[in-house]
Amino acid sequence: MYFENDSTCPRSNSKSQGCPVPVGNTICGETNSLEIMKQFNRLYEERMEQVDSEAGGDCLQEKIKLQQEWIRNLCQQNEMLVRAVQELEFEATERVHQLEDKLQKSAQCLCDVMKKYREHDFAADLLAEPLQKITHLEDDVRNLLEFIKRIRENQDWSLDGLFFYNISERELLGTTCKFANKFSKDDSLEGEKLLNEKDRTVHELTQKLDYFNSFGDVEAIAKELQARREECDSLKQEMAEIRQALTEEVATKYDEIVLLRKDVQIFEERCMQADKQTAFKEDIIRELRKEIKQLKQQTTCQADRERGSVQCKVQKLEAENAALRETLTVDKTHIEQLDAQFKSFLEEREGLKARNKDLDRRSKGVAKEREALRCQCEDLQTEMRHVKNQNAQLELEVQSTKGRLANVTAESVSYQKKLAAIVEENRKTLEQLTALNQENANLSRDIDVLRHRSEYTTNFTQEEIGKLNCTIEELKTNLEECQLAQIDEEKAYRKEIALLHETISSMEAELRDMESKLGKEGKTCKICRGKSKVGFLESTEVQASFDDQELGLMQEANATRLRMQSEIERKSHEIQTLRGKVEQLESSLRTCEERASNLQEATLSNETAQEESSKVMNAFFEVQSINEKLSSQLCACEQQVQLENQMGQLQEAKICQLQQLVKEKELDLSKHDQAIVNIRQTLNDSLKQNADLQLTVAELNETIGSLQGSIRQYEEENCASRRSCLEFQQQIGGYCSKLDELKEGLEQKTAECLKLEMAYNNEKRALKAAQKQLQETDKMQQIKQKELINSLQEAKMQLACSDENNSKLCEECDKLQAQLTNLSRKEAVKDQEIKRYRKIVGDLKATMMELNTELNKNLAQKELKASCKNVNCRRNLDKDDLKDICVTCPCEVEFYQKMVDILKKSVSDLKKQLNDAQQKCKALQDEVKEKELQLNRTKEDLKNQQLDSGKKITSLQQEIDRLTQELQLKSLQLTDVKKSANEINGSKCVQLACAQEEIAHLKNEIASILSGQNALNRENEDLLAEAAQLHCTINCLKDKSKLFKDQADQYALRLKSLSAEKDTLLRKNKELLSELKAIQSMTCSVDKHHRLSSETVKQLEADIEELKNNKDDICSESKSVIKNVRAWVLEQKRINAFVAQREREYIETINRLNSVKQMSSPKPISAPNRGCRANRGSVYNPMCASPCSLGSQGTTSIYDRESPPASPDFGVGNEWYSTTFRAESDNDSGEDYCVNTLEHLTQQMRNSNKVWMSEKRSLRDCRVSKDAKERK
Repeated sequence: MYFENDSTCPRSNSKSQGCPVPVGNTICGETNSLEIMKQFNRLYEERMEQVDSEAGGDCLQEKIKLQQEWIRNLCQQNEMLVRAVQELEFEATERVHQLEDKLQKSAQCLCDVMKKYREHDFAADLLAEPLQKITHLEDDVRNLLEFIKRIRENQDWSLDGLFFYNISERELLGTTCKFANKFSKDDSLEGEKLLNEKDRTVHELTQKLDYFNSFGDVEAIAKELQARREECDSLKQEMAEIRQALTEEVATKYDEIVLLRKDVQIFEERCMQADKQTAFKEDIIRELRKEIKQLKQQTTCQADRERGSVQCKVQKLEAENAALRETLTVDKTHIEQLDAQFKSFLEEREGLKARNKDLDRRSKGVAKEREALRCQCEDLQTEMRHVKNQNAQLELEVQSTKGRLANVTAESVSYQKKLAAIVEENRKTLEQLTALNQENANLSRDIDVLRHRSEYTTNFTQEEIGKLNCTIEELKTNLEECQLAQIDEEKAYRKEIALLHETISSMEAELRDMESKLGKEGKTCKICRGKSKVGFLESTEVQASFDDQELGLMQEANATRLRMQSEIERKSHEIQTLRGKVEQLESSLRTCEERASNLQEATLSNETAQEESSKVMNAFFEVQSINEKLSSQLCACEQQVQLENQMGQLQEAKICQLQQLVKEKELDLSKHDQAIVNIRQTLNDSLKQNADLQLTVAELNETIGSLQGSIRQYEEENCASRRSCLEFQQQIGGYCSKLDELKEGLEQKTAECLKLEMAYNNEKRALKAAQKQLQETDKMQQIKQKELINSLQEAKMQLACSDENNSKLCEECDKLQAQLTNLSRKEAVKDQEIKRYRKIVGDLKATMMELNTELNKNLAQKELKASCKNVNCRRNLDKDDLKDICVTCPCEVEFYQKMVDILKKSVSDLKKQLNDAQQKCKALQDEVKEKELQLNRTKEDLKNQQLDSGKKITSLQQEIDRLTQELQLKSLQLTDVKKSANEINGSKCVQLACAQEEIAHLKNEIASILSGQNALNRENEDLLAEAAQLHCTINCLKDKSKLFKDQADQYALRLKSLSAEKDTLLRKNKELLSELKAIQSMTCSVDKHHRLSSETVKQLEADIEELKNNKDDICSESKSVIKNVRAWVLEQKRINAFVAQREREYIETINRLNSVKQMSSPKPISAPNRGCRANRGSVYNPMCASPCSLGSQGTTSIYDRESPPASPDFGVGNEWYSTTFRAESDNDSGEDYCVNTLEHLTQQMRNSNKVWMSEKRSLRDCRVSKDAKERK
């Protein structure tokens, strides 16, 4: 009912469906719940009313029951509300913390961005002003260039399309050119445009005023507008709150999605770990299976072996028992046996003698083998000698290359001497050049062509310098190659020294081994001598193989080792000194290269100076020809002056241009003078550098000699070291032969001793073998049992660990399932909230539709008003529709429409975001389901593996039980065997008691023999080790011989490269000699040119003196001419003033016409051009325009400073000097005076030109006669 009554107010309807009170960061969701509560209370109230109406107020019990139920429901509702508030507070605190973290992060990011922005702005502000200035200047330059092009090509002085930042129109055009651009068409067009725009704006404003006045009461409209605006503001706030709620929900869902993804990643990692653990357990199980199989195989093999060994032992024991029984029966024949034993002892002694003979035979064979080894050693020695000869040849070749290098150095010394001679010649030429430069300084003012020639000379010198730089680079490369060769040689010497150190260390080790062997052999000799004294062995005589000669050899080897060490130390010291010298040589070579480059530049500068002097003479002759041409031009000018007066002004302009050219040439001559001064300075520097180079060359020669001496000493020391190495090798060969002999003797002795030991040990082994085997079998069985027990325990531990891991995984799966249920619940709650928000959005849409309908109604009323022409109808409409007049404002309607569109777009965006979030949630649910399936599969696999492992463990336990039973049976059998063995031993002890006494004596003798054999065995082992070491040394020597061969090949290649370098150096020396010859020829030609130039200079000086004598007459004539010219200039000024007045009159008339016509008058073309030309003439101020102001050689005279400035250039292409102007002028007498003065000037010019021509002809005759004489 409430909604039906309030249909007129859309705002009340919208507020009834939403609560503006915020809870946390979201809008309260109490709208639906409050309505439910109200309906619930209404139901109870209706029941109470029903009870009262039915019972009439007597049914108290029913009322009490209803109230109790009502109270219970209210309590439940309160509990639910309290829980919801607690949850909201918890979520709010979490959200606040998250927002604080985000704000801190965003603040940090903003600080960083602002810092970077400030730095960038600071740099930009610093660079902005200079960059703007540069751009403005560049634009000004471009516009000036275009302005100059217009003036040159079209004589157009307009500034159309040009804009200047730093230049004004006054600076470009002056005061006379301003009027041309005051009233142009462009300005008039712009004025018309501005007026039209202003008229349009006035018309539009009047229309708007009429429109607003048509509405009536403006205050009522304003109030309604404010009300509508407030409603719009409230709607905006509500929409903003809805948007915030939706954005926060989206953010929370996104956070939940992120957390779920993290959980999924954690589960995946755990699954991977579980897979790794299962794989690891499978590997362990496989290894256990393999070990079990191996144990089975070992047990079966050992059991078979033990059975076979026990059977063999039983058979042996039976045989021994039978033998003992036979011995018991033969007690009577004991004495006969003793006699037989004594005989057998004698036979053994004879056998020992035969063995000694065999040993002697073997010793002879060993001696033959020694001889063969000696032959091999001699072959090796011959090979070493051959290698040494090759090394000596290589050393000779190195010495020859050194000699060649010495020859090259001598040649370089000779070249240096030649260079010194050239330097002396250069000094002489420099002295001559200084004299010539002094003479040429006076003539340099009249030369104009030196600029082109100087450029040519600079190009030529640069090319020659490039060639010399190429040659210097080639020399540098050669020096670098030589340095690399030296470095390689040093490396080879170092390798040889390292090899010598290794040989010395090996020799020391061998000497130590020999000393130890000598001590051992001395001990053996003492033992043999003691035995010979006792008389046990009569035929065995041990001879001492080592004599005093061997001791002497050992001492000599020690002495040679000490010598080698001292020589190696001395050579290392010498190598260090050579390195220092080589570094000094490199530094001196660098200084030499620099000085040589400076010398070459100096010589080139001398050559260029000589060439320039020759070119100066040619330029002088060319200047004379130019003077002749100028004289011809002056004659032509005189003829033109006689024809017309206007041509005189043109000639004056040409004279001004010639004066400018003369000034430019004078500047060029001053530049050439400066260049000559610089050349002198460079020549002086080159002389100083030449002196320094000579000193450095002398120092280099001394260092080269010292290096050659040190190299010879080093070669001698290398030869001595090689000889010592050969001696060491010979000694090593002798020691090897001796060691081979000792080895052969020891091998023979060891063979005899081994035979004696075998006969004695066989009897002992037969008794001890059975006991040891029994003990070993017991121990092996116990060890196997322990290993099996340990393996079972380890398997049980692993199974327990796997069970624990499985339980943990199950717990984790349960936790994940609980989390998934919680997430599903939260999603359901959020879905309900989303539905509620959708309802709110629908209500808002309905309100907006109602507003649109109202707006359409108002628009229709407005159209009716506009269509109705009667005033009364309009008033009625105004009275009826005062409430809806605010809709007539088009701005407000458009604003509401825009707001509606924006809200629609925001709602659509939020829907899209919700759909995306739902899709992501579905995808995550699918992933979680897949992970659950994977976990279930892993659980099933683990269960299957556990079952398999349990089955395997049961099978292993069964096998272990079977093996224990077998071991027990074998232990019983062993106890029986032990008992029988003890019985047999008891009977044996009785029988062997008598034999042990006799055996004791034999044991003592055998013990002594065994001790000797042990000593011999040790010696044999030492000898074998020494032999192995000797083999290693032989291999090392072979490797060294290969290295020496490789080094020899390298030396040969180096010699080839050195020979090639030598050929290249010889070629370069030849080229340098040819260049020196060419330089000498050039110097001779330069000397000839200098002589000719000196003679011509003397003649020119005489001519100049004659001209100076004639100069006084010319000065007097020039004074008169100057006076006339001054008078003429004054007249020209008057004429210019008259012309300026006429121009002003023309300008005034033009301005009047422009003021009358405003926009149709054309541009004045002639007047600005005249003014600009006048300005150009005023800016250009040459020194003097008269032809008589020139000196004797075409230069400026002394009186140029006193002469007045030239007249403005009005004769060149101007229109003002015409017959009409002459007719209008009233001063005909002044013009006649100017004509008379010009005629007088022309006569004076003719006279001066005649004098000049006569003097030039005389000079030509003199030159022709001199050239003829020189040719003869």
